[in-house]
Amino acid sequence: MSIEKIHKLHTKTEFHIEQCLQLAIHLHALFPFAFFGGAPQIFMVSLIVQIIFSTAFGLIMKDAQTRGRNLLAVGAVNYTVAAIAAALLVLRAGNFEWSIATLMVGLFGGITYVVSYFLLIPAIRLSGISVTIAVVRVSVLVPILFSIFYWNEKPNLYQVAGVILVCLSLPLLSNVVCLVPTKASITNGIAEYKANKKPNNASQENKSKVASLLLIFALFVITGGCGLSAKAFYEFSPDSQRLIFLTVLFGTAAAIGISSLIFRHLVGEKQEKNTLAKISPPGIRDIVPGIFLGLSNIVGNHFLLLALKGLPGMIVFPVSSSMGVILTTLVAMTVWREKLPRPAMAGIVTAVIAVVLINLK
Repeated sequence: MSIEKIHKLHTKTEFHIEQCLQLAIHLHALFPFAFFGGAPQIFMVSLIVQIIFSTAFGLIMKDAQTRGRNLLAVGAVNYTVAAIAAALLVLRAGNFEWSIATLMVGLFGGITYVVSYFLLIPAIRLSGISVTIAVVRVSVLVPILFSIFYWNEKPNLYQVAGVILVCLSLPLLSNVVCLVPTKASITNGIAEYKANKKPNNASQENKSKVASLLLIFALFVITGGCGLSAKAFYEFSPDSQRLIFLTVLFGTAAAIGISSLIFRHLVGEKQEKNTLAKISPPGIRDIVPGIFLGLSNIVGNHFLLLALKGLPGMIVFPVSSSMGVILTTLVAMTVWREKLPRPAMAGIVTAVIAVVLINLK
């Protein structure tokens, strides 16, 4: 990609970010009661922008999956682009101050990001899409509990009730916004299932259930660690090192993602060929969604950190998760004509009530 094209892409990205900021400001003007009236506007706007870009991330992933893209390759490109973007922002800011705490938290965040991404595929195979996505949504409990019990954030009774309702709403909402499998992936999944031997005794079946349970638990903890790393940054590092933190985080994720992709490609040549396990180098069709994912990732995480700078983690994480799911649901209904099942409708109502409760003093 030439320098001129990179400059044009950077200019377009800044323009779209500015548009999202204006949209967030207008949303806040229309619905001031819904976004923490006692907090400075910049933090409220940052949270709204973060929700918009995290929603964009999920929708791009959904589109890439439905089009049959190589999700491992897309993920590696995603983290690489985010790392490059963060590094360019550091160079532009000219602030190279760093600390051991920032590096350690960034390394932790990068590892949890890429590991949780790679755990999704086997988790979906063993436990199903609905269960897996529900676990991913409810993993916001990890940073919420750390915010309350480790960093001593003090919620009132209304906020406690709101957080509980958010956690109850997320599994309901997951039924409509999960990564819907394509016809090809369903066919391949059935073929793979038939090819594998079913457990022929109770012992083997129990081992399979234990493996599934352990994988789901690992996904819950590690995905929760992604949000925890953002909260930990503001507890242990100065805000001036925010861009360094993001560079380390996405640089770590990119290094692991690329290494894993190369390794799996080399090993995959010796394995039995099937489309679910086939690993191939990223093509242009994988690179394009990866680029957009990376840009959404860096912008969303940047504004997540800004929101956490002025708002409690026990509020930021549940509101971001639930409102992001609702926004994704609305877009999915419009673009992909997805029907809204009753559990999802109940989840939306529950999430809205939860947000109102969280904002009560």
